[in-house]
Amino acid sequence: MLVTASLVVPAVVHLMVHLRDIKENILFCNKLVQQLESSLEKRFAGVINRLNQSVIEPKDPFNDPVYFMAVVLDPSFKFYWLRDLKLPVNDENRLKQSIIQLILDETSKNLTTLSNGNSLSMTTTFTSSTPKPKRRKLFIYNDNNDDHSNGLTTLDPGTELEI
Repeated sequence: MLVTASLVVPAVVHLMVHLRDIKENILFCNKLVQQLESSLEKRFAGVINRLNQSVIEPKDPFNDPVYFMAVVLDPSFKFYWLRDLKLPVNDENRLKQSIIQLILDETSKNLTTLSNGNSLSMTTTFTSSTPKPKRRKLFIYNDNNDDHSNGLTTLDPGTELEI
């Protein structure tokens, strides 16, 4: 199965960080980099506003919380992509808490909808087939995470979360 919703946020973050980094080192094409940043902010306004913890407008493209839910719940990404932003520890923790709260809010909405008379029908079909060879990944985050000890990610969503 190929999951593409979880790729949106890390890809946007990677593009933002790349443009930020090259802007400091270029002599020419400054206007091009500015236009690329502007276009990125316009086309992915929902994602960027949520990252900046700004107000998300209903008309903003990519404003659906599913993109953040998918990336955090995807074991390949979790919160690893946040390191690329190089935020101060407090800002990073605040963003993590915001995303965790977003997931909890969306989950409670769905549970409320289900408990109001709608029934959930789940059908699972298992097929036996030969496993497909693993593909090379665009974003590689090491689960062992040896460089994770730099103190940037002190918030463990599983331990400090009260439901």
